[in-house]
Amino acid sequence: MMLSCLTRRPSQYRFMLWPVQLGALTQLYAATEPSALEYKGRYLRPWARVGEPHDGTKDEAEQKKLWDYCQETLKPWLT
Repeated sequence: MMLSCLTRRPSQYRFMLWPVQLGALTQLYAATEPSALEYKGRYLRPWARVGEPHDGTKDEAEQKKLWDYCQETLKPWLT
């Protein structure tokens, strides 16, 4: 018997419990839907819904910290 917390907190895992057929829906929509050309700079959330990024991602200081961290971490593979 395998125990899992998926059934204890279903609202947290709702995004993982969808049919496999929806797996590439957002990417296919972005690549083939003509109206998606109007979404420049916007985000597509799962299942082809237009959304906004989390407010925390808009902080330029945090963006720089993440960029610097990634550059430092990947340095051995970038040289």
